[in-house]
Amino acid sequence: MVKINLMIRLLPIVIFGSSHALAESVPAASDDRVSAFTRAADLLEENRFEEAGEHCDQWHAAVAAAEGEGSVNLVAPITCLGHVYFGLDQLLKSASHFERAIKLLEENIGVFASELRAPLEGLGNTLSTLKQYDAALSVYLRAKDITHRNEGVFNLVQTNISNRLTEIYAWTEDLSAADREQRFLLHANEENYGNTPQLTPALKHMARWHMIMQREDHARKQYRRALAILEAAYGPNDIRLAGPLNDIANSFLQTPRDRRVMSGEGVRALKRVISLYENQEYPDMADVARAWARLGDWHVRGGHRGRAQQAYEQAWNKLNSVRETPLDVDSMFDEPLELEFEAHPVANWRPSQILRLPPGNLEIVFSFTVDKHGRVRDLNVIKDDVGSSQLMTALRSNVRSSRYRPRILDGVPVATDNVIKTIKYNFDSARDAILAKRQAAVVSDNEEDDAAKLLDGNTDGVAVAPAPETDADTNEESTGNRP
Repeated sequence: MVKINLMIRLLPIVIFGSSHALAESVPAASDDRVSAFTRAADLLEENRFEEAGEHCDQWHAAVAAAEGEGSVNLVAPITCLGHVYFGLDQLLKSASHFERAIKLLEENIGVFASELRAPLEGLGNTLSTLKQYDAALSVYLRAKDITHRNEGVFNLVQTNISNRLTEIYAWTEDLSAADREQRFLLHANEENYGNTPQLTPALKHMARWHMIMQREDHARKQYRRALAILEAAYGPNDIRLAGPLNDIANSFLQTPRDRRVMSGEGVRALKRVISLYENQEYPDMADVARAWARLGDWHVRGGHRGRAQQAYEQAWNKLNSVRETPLDVDSMFDEPLELEFEAHPVANWRPSQILRLPPGNLEIVFSFTVDKHGRVRDLNVIKDDVGSSQLMTALRSNVRSSRYRPRILDGVPVATDNVIKTIKYNFDSARDAILAKRQAAVVSDNEEDDAAKLLDGNTDGVAVAPAPETDADTNEESTGNRP
């Protein structure tokens, strides 16, 4: 179950995109091609794929009419159409367009052309979505090699490719390779930026990876390093220190609740953030109030009720000290805010348990009271599409143990009745991954058995031919359902 749990947590780091690669393909001509390109890029950015496709087609037609079907200038509109079909979930068409763009570049420029990176990335994304992980891995590695040949080993152009590779390695359960890829990416940033403030986004990215791998101590080392770099560059009172300080505090929140831990480095970091905001020459009271509210949230999660109430009162008072910020009061305290909820109740389940879950989209709706201490009381089920008593038991337990910032009225935390929480799930992907893995294991076992039978039956030292391959034998490869 490591893979399923990891991929759920990996989503914030690896996000598919399309138009970023298109932006590198600005046509050289100054005619209607430029207009079609600009409009297509804008529409792709807005996920308006049908309309973007029309402009990509116009762009393609204009280039083909002027220069012929073998022109290298067709690469950009063909790549554009690859992104369009990817967005429309027409993945085979998407792959064929990226492959055509790659072939045009190879024929016109060469197999190591730097321009190959964009269509290779697009093809890798498509193959990965089709769950053809071995093929996607090969494509991404080629794209990475091309960046090394053209930009140097430690270039930052490969950042997106390294993150895609991390995703593939995670899906195929090669976590050591995924870890190696992320460490390499950090080293590349270090080679480019050294210990300068420009390095801090990469340190934060590496820290997030450590959090995904449940190595909170390693994550905090990266956040502390980022804090030290910013402090050395800008001084101990610069507002930019608030980011890594908040990250340090948040890194403690994935660990089990522990009053000793919750009152240590994390709370000191949050108090320093408050001090940073309050000591600015022209402090923004809304920022100060939000910092106090985060400290209150921290104490709610740590079970320190009195300290939480004091912090919330401070936040309320800061907001009400400025007449121009009444809306901030409403948005911050007018209703309970969820602070902690275990959203993945099946992350540690056995495969056999997940296979028994119902297919399709599931929706569960709860109603409950959030008391003045941020705890859930009087839990009721309004809607249940689950049909699994085991899953419902896990969900009830998770909702009961969740924590909220309570509603604040006149500076005092109060209970809120009839809070509604809707939870939606679809376990089809997890189920498909388990079934594909089992199918692959069965195929492997059958191949070993066949080989053993051939050896056992070959008493005369004559090679025995295997049986002809059937459609059933090749079905797994043709559908691309790999684990």
